[in-house]
Amino acid sequence: MLERLESYASYEIVNKTIPATGCIRLFNRDAHLAEMADREVRLFESLEGLEARCYGERAVIKNYRMFQPMTSGIPARRLT
Repeated sequence: MLERLESYASYEIVNKTIPATGCIRLFNRDAHLAEMADREVRLFESLEGLEARCYGERAVIKNYRMFQPMTSGIPARRLT
């Protein structure tokens, strides 16, 4: 039951096209999503991390929050 509830604990952040290199900039660092290269993906924030979803496929960048810049306890900017 808990696993089913966790699957609903996510929200969509942005739609983004992953370039042919499979690399996007995330908080001034490179995040590699090679399996999603050359596709329009939907990025979600979930309990597992940052999820890229496209046509039933899913890639997760775990612990991405630890790279988010902080300014006096408040995130400096949202993902763009």
